[in-house]
Amino acid sequence: MRKVEIIGKFFDNHSLAIINRKLAIGLSEVDNIEVFINPLDQYDPQYNVSSTDLKALKKLIKNIDEEPDIQIRHTYPPIWKWPVSDKTKVFQIQPWEYRKLPFEWQYKFETFVDKVITPSNWTANIYKDAGLRPNKIEVIPNGYDTKHFNTKNKNLNDKYTFVFVGNAQWRKGLDILLQIWSQVFKKEDNAKLIIKDNPAVYGDYKIVPQILKLQYDTGCAEIEYNDKQMSEIDMSRMFKSSHTVVHPYRGEGFGMHIQEAMACGCFPLVTGDGPTDEFVKDDLCRIPPKYVTVKADDPKVMMMKPGDALTTMGGHAIATEPDIQDLAGKMRACYDRNITGRDYSKDLFTWEDIVERYAALINSVDMDEPTARILAQGWRTT
Repeated sequence: MRKVEIIGKFFDNHSLAIINRKLAIGLSEVDNIEVFINPLDQYDPQYNVSSTDLKALKKLIKNIDEEPDIQIRHTYPPIWKWPVSDKTKVFQIQPWEYRKLPFEWQYKFETFVDKVITPSNWTANIYKDAGLRPNKIEVIPNGYDTKHFNTKNKNLNDKYTFVFVGNAQWRKGLDILLQIWSQVFKKEDNAKLIIKDNPAVYGDYKIVPQILKLQYDTGCAEIEYNDKQMSEIDMSRMFKSSHTVVHPYRGEGFGMHIQEAMACGCFPLVTGDGPTDEFVKDDLCRIPPKYVTVKADDPKVMMMKPGDALTTMGGHAIATEPDIQDLAGKMRACYDRNITGRDYSKDLFTWEDIVERYAALINSVDMDEPTARILAQGWRTT
């Protein structure tokens, strides 16, 4: 029996929390794995987490007599505190959205972490380019819940509907999307853009005044802003009413909501040459990128957060800038041809598949080998 502790947030609607709770609940159903969780947050009714998930998570909040064999950490910024036992293996789930890695991470991953789990080969290559040993890295994508995200009872809006899920962070590309929308789609077009924001998790970027001003100044087609806390059922209904999911990102680590929307039959329009290439297979769905240099500490870029350092990373990084004219043309073509998605399930990753991959990794660990942090110190366990 492998004892596994998962540390992170579990109760909000951020992707980190969704991954943590799906992983914890899924692994708890594996015969030879005992899971318990160490939540860094508390249940808040506003986030609409399902009662079934809450009940399952409550059972996993417990203390065990022994220290865990494996500790899975999924937080941002990473937590570097040593576990109580020198024998505990540390797995760090760590996505990254840019083409340059903080040098401190390369050092800490080598000397502290036994496995770095990242959701895309794209990010894994960024880690390798930063000097991290390939055998330290494990690529396990994020999944989607087939119970909710599927094409059953798809009920498209009367207006051709594009849906964007994210916020106004620079790397998400909402500014690009709004610029295109105001130029390409006017009131007389039977089109609508849904912007699904989550200010309770990501912060309030005051998007509503921008949207109102844009509609007043340009006479653009309808924009529906939604900042409600939505359950997975609510999110699936929104996707099933939409024709196209659009995400012209400058930096992304995986794109969970894109996969969920595709599972509901939405046609994807996303930036190319990024992590979404791994499940968005059609070149027609990809926006060609160009590459721009940005300052890592620019408040607009928001690459770094408290707890990160820039001492040896350097002051700049490379970001992806999607081709605005290409995206505008593709969005208009989607509307003119009334394009919607197909069955993408063979290209996507379910949580059942992902839990199996985590379980296989957990069971493959040789617990007799010293941990990375012990080897880095030249110590030996007794």
